[in-house]
Amino acid sequence: MAMTHNGAAMRAKSAVRHGADAAEDAIDGALHTARGGLVSAVDQVEDALSWAGSKMSALGERIQEKPLQTAALAVGAGAVLAWLLRR
Repeated sequence: MAMTHNGAAMRAKSAVRHGADAAEDAIDGALHTARGGLVSAVDQVEDALSWAGSKMSALGERIQEKPLQTAALAVGAGAVLAWLLRR
């Protein structure tokens, strides 16, 4: 009877070990996936900031090259927006 109890205990320990290994593998996989998603998100934010910076630089150059035309466009856009909001 002691051998049967001992065998059951060994099988239980083995099952617990396998379960712990499977849980560790699942956690490692989840961390790897999360890390990959985070890196991708950071890359996209950097791209967006670079794009926005280049657009702001181009806008600044346009304002310096044609300040009156840029001001006229801004006033016109403001007038249209005000007209739309009054309706």
